[in-house]
Amino acid sequence: MHSDFVSLRNSMFHLNPAALLFILQLFMWKVFAGVIPPEQRNLTVVRGETVTLNCNVTIKNITLTEWYKDKLIFAYQHSTKRKFSDLPPDRLQMNIDTNSQSTLKLLNAQPDDAGYYRCIASGLTGVRRIVWNLLVSEGPEGEEGSSNPVGKFLYLLVCVPALLVCVLALTVCLWR
Repeated sequence: MHSDFVSLRNSMFHLNPAALLFILQLFMWKVFAGVIPPEQRNLTVVRGETVTLNCNVTIKNITLTEWYKDKLIFAYQHSTKRKFSDLPPDRLQMNIDTNSQSTLKLLNAQPDDAGYYRCIASGLTGVRRIVWNLLVSEGPEGEEGSSNPVGKFLYLLVCVPALLVCVLALTVCLWR
């Protein structure tokens, strides 16, 4: 009788390693079910424009919304409606609407504003992250070669004769 109990106990605790791994992964999946990889968005604006970055996340019962660029620049705790802001008010504005969606507005974008902006929304069902890659370009007047008169002259010096050769060749072909 004792030997039957020992063999039952040994067979019960010597499960297939694949089954144990499956059970372990099943529990790990439940633990990390609320973690969703960050969504990345790219935005290019011209210097001086107003930039609007939205943190549109679908998460139930948002408790905390945070914005980062190199460091924490804004945090909003939804339950107490408490705000922390390290934003210069003349250039950055923050809005939280009734649906707990957060919008970061950057006025008069400058090249040093370029970089990664992260919005992190934490709730009872997990954490959602949106990463914005902001690029600030100089615009048409700052593009290379456009404000340089020598560059324009060289462009015309090459293109106009090439166009004349094409027109001359077309005329000769059609005249024959």
